[in-house]
Amino acid sequence: MRLTFPNGEHADVVEPGRITLGSGSDSRVRLPGLVDRHAVLANDRRGIWLVIESSEATAHVNARPVSRLALVRAGDLISLGQTQMLLRSDADPVEPKLPPASAASTRESAANSTTCPERFLLRGVSGAHYGRSFPLIDPVIVGRGDSAALRLDEPTLLDRHVRVELHNDCVVLRDLSAGPGEGTRLNGVKVRNAILVGGDQVAWENNRYVVEAPGLIAPVRRHDSTPLPGTANPPKAITQTMRPVTSVQMAADIEPASTSSVVRKASTVWWLVFAAALLGAGIAALLVFAPKLGS
Repeated sequence: MRLTFPNGEHADVVEPGRITLGSGSDSRVRLPGLVDRHAVLANDRRGIWLVIESSEATAHVNARPVSRLALVRAGDLISLGQTQMLLRSDADPVEPKLPPASAASTRESAANSTTCPERFLLRGVSGAHYGRSFPLIDPVIVGRGDSAALRLDEPTLLDRHVRVELHNDCVVLRDLSAGPGEGTRLNGVKVRNAILVGGDQVAWENNRYVVEAPGLIAPVRRHDSTPLPGTANPPKAITQTMRPVTSVQMAADIEPASTSSVVRKASTVWWLVFAAALLGAGIAALLVFAPKLGS
């Protein structure tokens, strides 16, 4: 995982498994203003966990408060106290070769498609459209103009900033600016054009959206070099290591547990059920045979 600090409080941090954050001397990332042992970022088979280690520590993910722990993804903005840090992809994306815009799926072509493109959507996870979903039935224009389907009142955006299009079973982010601009953040990395897959997070300022395909097996970023549909040669951005999740999941009362501990708990439950059944059988036998023995 890679942590970057937009306001320059600390140099970038790249660690594969665990990053401790706080003001104490044993913290991997020491920052003033934090609690001695403020939080830990830990990677396991399910993804990356943000664990809050002190009751006095304050934390937010994409402006949403976290009291105990949260499952986070590349592209999330993490705030510990007054310090902001961006969790981003390890690999920098490479500018892909995009399919022609004229080939984008539309509402008319959706009826004859076997990939159910109406099921692809952008879901807001923070910002002006938090909780809203934008189906990618037709190409979606993102910008600050009145003609934009996904309108964001941000001074750094153009009236027509980018277009998000569906091409068969992959999603294309196409920059519409004529010259250098703010672009888009894809999983925490600045891009202009990109091919998006399930679990990707795109952001414009503090407005963040996740690409989702409910009920479908969508392409995901993976380790191998197999091309995604519609791409002749996959760019490095598509084959980078990333573990997609469908949403930022707050788990205030759930600790990350190992498989062995789950098995032990299941075994304990079955022993309790067996013991209860045995006790019940003993009581039933006593009620049936005790009167006969007394007579």
